[in-house]
Parts: sequence; structure tokens; C-alpha cells
Amino acid sequence: MSARAISTNDVKPGNLLSLLEGEWSFERIISGHGEMAGAASFHGQEDNSSIYSERGQLQLSAGGSPIEAYRQYIFAPTSIGFDVYFDENPRRLFHNVKLEAFDREICGATVHLCVNDEYRTIYRFGLPTTFSIQHRVRGPKKDYTMDTKYWRANASTA
Repeated sequence: MSARAISTNDVKPGNLLSLLEGEWSFERIISGHGEMAGAASFHGQEDNSSIYSERGQLQLSAGGSPIEAYRQYIFAPTSIGFDVYFDENPRRLFHNVKLEAFDREICGATVHLCVNDEYRTIYRFGLPTTFSIQHRVRGPKKDYTMDTKYWRANASTA
């Protein structure tokens, strides 16, 4: 894929996942809890979904040795954006995302209630080389923001 910016007119909900296909690097800051850096990937499946996998080193603010962390989700296209599922059998929905174009970005926002804790999530796609995900989590058991910035594994962070 060339490094030219993709116009928001070029991105439709049905083709976003194909534009994310491949290898990514990421950095994550979890406010008051720690940070993580690693590698992520999107790999398309026959049903047009994509398996998202990440692996990296999590360093907790409390100190100690870095922890090897791994996570996997399933992204499935919809007519207005995509759904994200926990990688379980049967699939369990994490959230639905409706996409909209703003300036040079494709954005999506969603809210997910996990028992009494609310996850407010914002996706920002600066394709083809960057995207970010922010989870703002509030509730009786949780209170933090998790910001993750991604860039193509073969692209610089500058």
C-alpha cells in the first residue's frame, strides 16, 4: 500500500478492515496504571471479518518487571462501520462502531456497559499509516483512560 493519504471519500464501512490489514506497531498509555508497547496485526478471514492480535510488554506504574501481554479481538464489518467481538466461542459483542468522516480522518465512537463500568471508546483512522483508539473507563470499579497509538510496522513514528 502506498504511503499517500487515503481520502475520506475512499473509505467506506465495508472496506475499512481491508485497509487495516497487515502489521502495526503500537504504544499504549493507561493513565495511573502503566504503559505498553508492542506489535499488532489485522488478518482477514473468509467471512470478511478480521482477527486483531496484539502482543507486547506491559510495564505497570507500581513497578516490577515488564509483563508479556497478549490480546485478540474479532472485527466484523457492518453497513455503518464495524462490530468488535471478544475472541470467544461463541462470539460475544464488545461494541458496535458507527464510522463518520471528519476532515482527513475517519472516526467512530461507541459506548459499552460492562456490569456497572462504562467504556466510552473513540477510534480515529489516519489511513494508510496511523490510527488510534481511546477507551475512557468510568464506574464503581474502574477509573482510567487508555490511549493507544498505532503506526504501520514499516513506517516511522515521525
